[in-house]
Amino acid sequence: AGTAADTEMTTEIISSNLELHSLSTGRLPRVATANRMLKQMLFRYQGYIGAALVLGGVDCTGPHLYSIYPHGSTDKLPYVTMGSGSLAAMAVFEDRYRPDMEEEDA
Repeated sequence: AGTAADTEMTTEIISSNLELHSLSTGRLPRVATANRMLKQMLFRYQGYIGAALVLGGVDCTGPHLYSIYPHGSTDKLPYVTMGSGSLAAMAVFEDRYRPDMEEEDA
């Protein structure tokens, strides 16, 4: 969500920074590292970058799902919706999501 140009540029910058991080440490970055980089970048611009993002991934500590807002705040949640269809999607999640779901049920 947000403006397409801001979202694209933000993800390209963070992707490059994560690649540099990986090359300098010799390890794959954790999802929390990507979250921190995004938070810090967006907070620095105080909402003037119109990028609202969903960040998800699996690393050595397990699965992670974050919503990241243009001012740099984040939420770590079991499910996330964002964008024009988010209200309808959230209604489905709230009605049907269970923490112990099997992959087939999901």
